[in-house]
Amino acid sequence: MTIKDIVKTGKRVKKYCMNEIFDACVELLHYWGDIVGLTYKEINVWIFVIIEPIIFIVMLVWIIRLRKKIKLLKK
Repeated sequence: MTIKDIVKTGKRVKKYCMNEIFDACVELLHYWGDIVGLTYKEINVWIFVIIEPIIFIVMLVWIIRLRKKIKLLKK
């Protein structure tokens, strides 16, 4: 087996794994959507367009505040 064969095999495995992970995530979103009464698209929008950006902004503000506190404590 050559290096090229190993790289090709690795790429195929990576692609397979990514497809499996994606499919599992889609199934999970369908499951959650059924529980809360939303479609796959609606739950997707709620998670990735509404909830995730809010969490990101809150974490960013929290990190900035903590960095300021660290600077003050170092003085």
